[in-house]
Amino acid sequence: MNAINLLPPDLRRGSAAPARSGIGVYALLAALALAVVLVGVTAVLKGRVSDREAQLVQAEAAATEAERQAAAVAQYKALAAQTGTRVQGVRAVAEGRIQWGRPLTQLAEAVGTKVSFSTLNASSGAGAGSGGSNPLRGSETLPALEIVGCAEDHPAVARLMTRFRAMDDVKRVSLASSTREAAAGGGSDSAGGSSGGCSGGLAAEFSIVIFFDQGQSSGTDAAAGAASGTAAGNASGTTAAADTSSTTTSGGQ
Repeated sequence: MNAINLLPPDLRRGSAAPARSGIGVYALLAALALAVVLVGVTAVLKGRVSDREAQLVQAEAAATEAERQAAAVAQYKALAAQTGTRVQGVRAVAEGRIQWGRPLTQLAEAVGTKVSFSTLNASSGAGAGSGGSNPLRGSETLPALEIVGCAEDHPAVARLMTRFRAMDDVKRVSLASSTREAAAGGGSDSAGGSSGGCSGGLAAEFSIVIFFDQGQSSGTDAAAGAASGTAAGNASGTTAAADTSSTTTSGGQ
């Protein structure tokens, strides 16, 4: 007759007791837990790497946009610098121009009657291509009017110079020559030049230079440089009031 062990398997002893495997189970569970942890950590790291990659892409895009904007700003800066240079050049040209309107108007008012001009030349400075022939023009680098014309006599030329001196911004009025034709016969009453270009009762041929202060040369009424013209013909009408002055017939007043 066989004996029967009624004890539960976990309480049995000896060869009848079942085999125990608790350590292996714990090791397996630990390995599984470690694998789960590793998978979680890997997933987290992958997520962070993805975020960093996305941030890197955004940073590269922002850097590209910043470089584009910087290039655009550099172009605008270069354009602004060029514009400023051109504006300065235009201002320099404008400041170098001469306002001839007012001097010529006052010149016409100062001439009066019994005077005629054969040539009138305006220049911004000596050697500026004025085209004039007055030897005194080169004594000043100021704006000047060179006038060659005819008057009744030497006193009339002196009075004319006095009226020229009364014009605005006039610094100096210089007489290069004043030549009076003889009333009869040959010869002439000359003061530094030759006669022969006057008619209509105007016996004294003169050459005058009117120098203006540099301060009157700013403006844009007319181009700088030379502006020449011819005003011929005798003036008629009432005689203008004569200024009291001595007759000057030698050059360089």
